Formats: sequence, C-alpha cells, structure tokens
Amino acid sequence: MLILHVFIFFAVFIVLWVMGDKAPNDETFFQFDDWSGWGSVGIATMIGSGVAATATLGSDSSAHLAEELKDASWVLPRSMAVTAAVNYLLCFLMVGRLPCIAIVECGMLMIPDHHVYVRQRRNS
Repeated sequence: MLILHVFIFFAVFIVLWVMGDKAPNDETFFQFDDWSGWGSVGIATMIGSGVAATATLGSDSSAHLAEELKDASWVLPRSMAVTAAVNYLLCFLMVGRLPCIAIVECGMLMIPDHHVYVRQRRNS
C-alpha cells in the first residue's frame, strides 16, 4: 500500500506540475488576499496553518507502538525520524509547487459547485 500511495502521489504531482497553468511567482508568493472573508490576512493564515499543525499530533502513539517491537529503543526513533523526513520532503515539494498553479481569479473561487483543488485538477 505504501508503494501505491507514493506512486499515486507522484502521478498527481507530476501531472499538476507539467500540465497545470502557471501563475507568476510575484503573484504567488508576494500577493496576499483574504478571499475567505476573515477580515485579516494574518488571521486567515493562522487558521489555515492550524490544519497543517495537526499533522504532528499522532506522534504520541509511538509509546503504544513500542510495546510491539523487539528492540524499540533502536527501531522506533529511527522509524519516526525517517517517516517525518519523507513526509516533510513530500509536503515541501507539494507546498512549493501547488500555489504556483494558477486558479484564475477571485470570481472563480467564489463558485460554490466545486472545491478549489477539484478545479485545479480539472484545469490541468
């Protein structure tokens, strides 16, 4: 399943990278808009980054995992480090590339029929 997951990740990632409409770098990284209506770009950023912070909440389950391993003091820290490194690398690739795919303009974001990520994949 892990190999299938990684294969599908790269299949989606490469299709978006190669076939997606490119947005200018200045517009992507230096122009901030509050299209969600929070009233402040800072508050919108804090609320959006809260979702990413929840990805680290599952590391406390390693205590329960340690009960099932033969040499937990050697295997568990290394497996956690490798897992975190691979996840951070793949997230860095996706977060670095996904905003550069043009979504068009604000008016297209306000159409309630589909989510933004569905629209990005349809346009690619």
